[in-house]
Amino acid sequence: MVVEETHIFNELTWVFLPGHFIMTILAFISIFGTINIVLATWNAPYLHGTCNYLIALNAIADSCHQLTQIIHGVIMFTKDGYMTRLPCTYWNTVSLIGANTAMLGVFIIGVDRLFSVVTPTIYRNANKTIYHIFIAVITVVINGILLGLIYDYAINNPNELVLPFF
Repeated sequence: MVVEETHIFNELTWVFLPGHFIMTILAFISIFGTINIVLATWNAPYLHGTCNYLIALNAIADSCHQLTQIIHGVIMFTKDGYMTRLPCTYWNTVSLIGANTAMLGVFIIGVDRLFSVVTPTIYRNANKTIYHIFIAVITVVINGILLGLIYDYAINNPNELVLPFF
């Protein structure tokens, strides 16, 4: 959201405070859930499959996104919530990577499950190392393209005031 001027706790800020409070609480709950998913995947031998690793990595990516919600909550409750576009983009980089990776992760898990159901013999005999590297390359390339577009816009509009609520 773009604003023209900034005043500490103006009317617009009060509209967003309940949402920031709820997102901050949900971020802590999400991190607790992620820790449980990762520990279960790590400790249970029967969860050491490609799909379960993808689910655990997706949970970690989602928690990276949620960590920024905690930062935004602190900014919102301790000072004026507005900042210029470029610093906001810097603060949101981890969140953007986490959000993009989590969205791609859900798609990749779906494709992985489809691949395992449609061609079970090929899926079982596939080289998992090459398969994992292929998934990682796709994720890194798409994240790089999206971050490049976001940083291009932020660099071209660095002094625009925004309310960081991602």
